[in-house]
Amino acid sequence: MKRKNILRWTLFALCVCLLCGLCACSLLNFGGSDGGSGGNKKSTITVILHVEGYKISDFVDENDKIIKKPSVDPVKEGYDFVMWCSDEECTKELEYGQKVTADLDIYPAWTIKILTVSFVNTIDDTVVTKKV
Repeated sequence: MKRKNILRWTLFALCVCLLCGLCACSLLNFGGSDGGSGGNKKSTITVILHVEGYKISDFVDENDKIIKKPSVDPVKEGYDFVMWCSDEECTKELEYGQKVTADLDIYPAWTIKILTVSFVNTIDDTVVTKKV
């Protein structure tokens, strides 16, 4: 029983480390001007991706700043991709088709794959199945 709990906590710690370690950051500039006499300051909105292998342009159209769904879902060994989220707890799905008007964080939501493993006793040909 202790081994199962240690394995669970190890997997949890690994997931947290991966999520923190794979952050990719970038900035998007939105409109305005930053020069001249009395001109408006250029507004900058920060979009932070919390997944490796993607660019801001995969999520936000560079011309109209509309949020779009990437054409390829991420892959993570031992997990199934669920959806792109706008909060760290992954309770709010990213709102595609909306214009980015404020800072935005993008997170992938995952579920742990549950696999069925069969153990075959070669002496008496009994099979024991476990979900892991």
